[in-house]
Amino acid sequence: MAHEYDPQTLKRVQGVILDILKDFKAICAKYGIPYFAFGGTAIGAVRHQGFIPWDDDIDVCMLRSDYERFLSVAPNELGDKYDLLTIENTDGYVLPFAKLSKRGTVFLEATDTNRTYTSGIFLDIFPYDVLAMDEKKRAKQIKKAWFWARMCVMRDYGEVKLPDTLTGAKRSLASAAAHTVHGILKLFRISKKSLYRRYLKAARMYEDIEDTYVTDFSGMAPDKMYFLKSDLFPPQEMPFEDTTISMPRDPHPHLTLQFGDYMTLPPEEERTNHYPAVLEFGDE
Repeated sequence: MAHEYDPQTLKRVQGVILDILKDFKAICAKYGIPYFAFGGTAIGAVRHQGFIPWDDDIDVCMLRSDYERFLSVAPNELGDKYDLLTIENTDGYVLPFAKLSKRGTVFLEATDTNRTYTSGIFLDIFPYDVLAMDEKKRAKQIKKAWFWARMCVMRDYGEVKLPDTLTGAKRSLASAAAHTVHGILKLFRISKKSLYRRYLKAARMYEDIEDTYVTDFSGMAPDKMYFLKSDLFPPQEMPFEDTTISMPRDPHPHLTLQFGDYMTLPPEEERTNHYPAVLEFGDE
């Protein structure tokens, strides 16, 4: 079960995120940058015509070329209202996707209290990269991207999040290994940006191939969660709260792969969110 927000606070968080979405959409519309909702946000659009009732974030995706275009034009459009957090411009930020963070607010997830960067209430923007068609090449590409993404994390943090499935001696060993790698990377002054460049090299190694699969290499299962571009494009607009959101041309394969029977509400104990340890609305 998700940590319990009181209903007014959750509604307020959702309202701020909705405003972020509208500003994000305006930039995409101005520059003709296509995007589409992903994950729980896409379920919310299909099943609730808005947020999943207990959800407290919005996730959107773009093809890598569109993502790069957004990163290049957005800073000039955002003014002093937002920070666009990326691994290349934010100390302590180690994620291979971007966050559009509302200045003047603070949102520190309860599962992320050791982080060294500041984020407000945010919208996540994930780049989709081309995945190799050949199964062996695909496995190799995924392994390389996974490895360099983890190196980026361990460059800045000795304490890392480990999977809940890792227990006992294996967990202790993994934790010790992360500390060791962190120490070595710091000792030899290997920069996070150089590690991220290696991640990008793996993620983008097949980007010149047309008519193939795309995936989010930062996700938990790029070996399973990949899609034909023809399932995604052209995107369609669907109602979302008091606005609309862009969705894959056919959201069904996307959502079935990730969630199975996505039209049925999950049991209460599986209704998760990003419940914050620290939440400040600032001048909101």
